[in-house]
Amino acid sequence: MICTSSLFSALLLAASTIATPLTSGGCSTEKALLTLPDGQDKLAKQTGAPSFALLGAGVQNYTCGADGKYAAAGAVADLYDISCLGGTSKFGTVQDEAYGLLKDGKASCISSKLHLDPSGKHFFTPTASGTAPVWDMRAVGPKGVQGKTGAYVLAAKVANLPAPSGTGDVDWLQLKNVEGLLAKDIYRTETRGGQPPASCAVGSGPISVIYTSKYLITLLTMKGGHNLAISRDLLTVGGTVLAFVISFRTSSAYERFQDGSKMWANICTASRNLAQQIWIHVPEDRVLPEKDPIPRLHVIIEKKTMINLIHAFAVSHLLRDEPGVFYEDLYPSVSFLPKYPTSIHEPADIMPLWHIRGGHHTAPAALRRRSTLFKMVEGKRPALKPASYRPEESIYDYLPVLRLPRWTWKRAMEKVRLLAKEDDDEEAPEEEAPKKIKRKRIAYSTVVESTVPVELYLVLSNYTAFNNAISGAMVNSLMQLHEALGQLDRICNNPLPFAYQAHLRMTAWLYIIFLPFQIVDVFKYWTILATFFVATLLCGFLELGQEIENPFNYGLNDLDLDKFCDEILKELRQITAVPCIEPSEFVFGSNSQPLAPHDRRSAQELVTKSEYIGPGRSPLTDMDGLRRTLVRNWAEVDRVTRK
Repeated sequence: MICTSSLFSALLLAASTIATPLTSGGCSTEKALLTLPDGQDKLAKQTGAPSFALLGAGVQNYTCGADGKYAAAGAVADLYDISCLGGTSKFGTVQDEAYGLLKDGKASCISSKLHLDPSGKHFFTPTASGTAPVWDMRAVGPKGVQGKTGAYVLAAKVANLPAPSGTGDVDWLQLKNVEGLLAKDIYRTETRGGQPPASCAVGSGPISVIYTSKYLITLLTMKGGHNLAISRDLLTVGGTVLAFVISFRTSSAYERFQDGSKMWANICTASRNLAQQIWIHVPEDRVLPEKDPIPRLHVIIEKKTMINLIHAFAVSHLLRDEPGVFYEDLYPSVSFLPKYPTSIHEPADIMPLWHIRGGHHTAPAALRRRSTLFKMVEGKRPALKPASYRPEESIYDYLPVLRLPRWTWKRAMEKVRLLAKEDDDEEAPEEEAPKKIKRKRIAYSTVVESTVPVELYLVLSNYTAFNNAISGAMVNSLMQLHEALGQLDRICNNPLPFAYQAHLRMTAWLYIIFLPFQIVDVFKYWTILATFFVATLLCGFLELGQEIENPFNYGLNDLDLDKFCDEILKELRQITAVPCIEPSEFVFGSNSQPLAPHDRRSAQELVTKSEYIGPGRSPLTDMDGLRRTLVRNWAEVDRVTRK
């Protein structure tokens, strides 16, 4: 499962890159509000206070058209921050004062005379459809905005309103963001000047008309603080290296997954071979030196019991960290094995196989009492855990980020209880101070933990004392089981080093952290989705490697060990269902045609004659006839299969 907390953190990081609002230099803009004439319905009413209030002072440019009228050709203006003037009398007159300075040719004195800080430039830039207005604070702007690569806005007109102050003033405008991170909406109000003459002489040159206005910029969405963008080359090289390392991590995990699958296939094959060797090749008529012959029923029961141990060897509890033999699928196959090495049944002498009861899900504190331990191994049938003991899922499996608060809360509560206990001990009189009784829960380290498959391997190895041909084949099958067990233990208990995994995750998160700052200028608001997509890929591959690295648990992506064990059990039952009959009892029947297709006589008919007589007009007899029949069988089959 892809880590939900990781993706949420990446999404939050990308959103914070572009979604932290700014205000102007610490000044409140709540009183720098837009005032529209009553009854107008062209400009939308401003909602809330603007983020910036600016004064624009510059010129409107015009060109003379073929119809003898001037056409707008853009504007150029300096911007000044007037946000701190909101609510004062000067806020209503600052555009008039600036216009007067422009008329007197004192544009350079606006900042010093009116005590205003320069806050950017206003100009027009070419676009695919013509030109568009731009408000740029990248070179000069308020603190926290200046120097940002996205501190500008390219806008498009939404609506206009003729200036209420007179026909000589340019229209009021409402504009919306097209590009840039500086603003969502811009209002041009309180204009002074800027209108061209009513007519022009065709062919005359362009003119510039001075003007001033207020610009109210609303809903700034660019993040303040330091610019965390880094070189594109470094990000590209780092991404390439990270991709190779994550690929190696995922490939290593998948290789372990495949190795686990191969080892289980080897266990299935070796179990089947060993069961066949025991069931078929171990003789049922057995006579021990200087003893009476062993009844055939006893030998069959002995062989069947040993085959049951093969299934017990193959069960999956060891790989799932479920020690002990007290499980529904395991205990019936091993319950007959010795529990004590001597005839005296002392609890302290119990053999390792029977020390742990019920795996790590059962508290071992009950092993403190000798009587409990004795009853555990001597009872008729102890309580058994299910064959497949899937752990219960909780909210922490779906939201791993909650594990940290839970761990912190537990540690804090432990400290509080410890401090409270120390205070109680200090307040108690010295003569009445309770004696500290050291109570230690018996852990698994105090009992002998047995590796169940190894114990069963020793039992099965003791059953190979037959003639060399049979025992050699059985030992080979046992060695295959033992080797597969060692390989599975390597996969299960030897993960990739923690330092490698920790460094890889830190590298991936550094890449994700710096990514939004690198792409925000290009992707704008899509930065959130782009970062989320990249985080999904990186975190997904990391979690995938973590998920399949140990494929022996109960997860959806793990190997189905229960199915493997069931298949082995089914094959063992199928092998023992076939009776051990001498071949001579069934190969010479009437349905057997061993020399077909050339000679289709049954085996029963062939053996009734004293010698073999081949078919045909001039048959050969004895071995010559048999060899001719075999050769013609080959020739006929070859002819048919060539068609």
